[in-house]
Amino acid sequence: MKPDPVTPFHLHLVPNGNSWGQDMIVFRDELSGDPDLASRYAALKQRLAQAYPTDAKAYTRGKSSFVAEVLRHAAAAFSNDRLLTHQRAELNRAQASEPGTCRPIWCCGHRRNLSLFQ
Repeated sequence: MKPDPVTPFHLHLVPNGNSWGQDMIVFRDELSGDPDLASRYAALKQRLAQAYPTDAKAYTRGKSSFVAEVLRHAAAAFSNDRLLTHQRAELNRAQASEPGTCRPIWCCGHRRNLSLFQ
């Protein structure tokens, strides 16, 4: 698909806390953490771009089942143990740098406030 010289990029702006926006952050994080998954997604996008060079809606529909499956897998893998491990690592990092402070952290698109006391 040849880039449109008038619109060189596609940008989504969503309100803070928007569920679709949070899903896309999770999707991005899953791709960033798994090079094989990212390669499969890139190959799918190339196939869809060739199949639908002028139909953006069909191109997007073609990606939807892949995205949905990645999000289902991420949700299933995100257990309480994983959250607690992540929060413990954030807590340890924060205590090492700023003892006695409270700061927000982000975990898979969800904001958590941790009070750090020593």
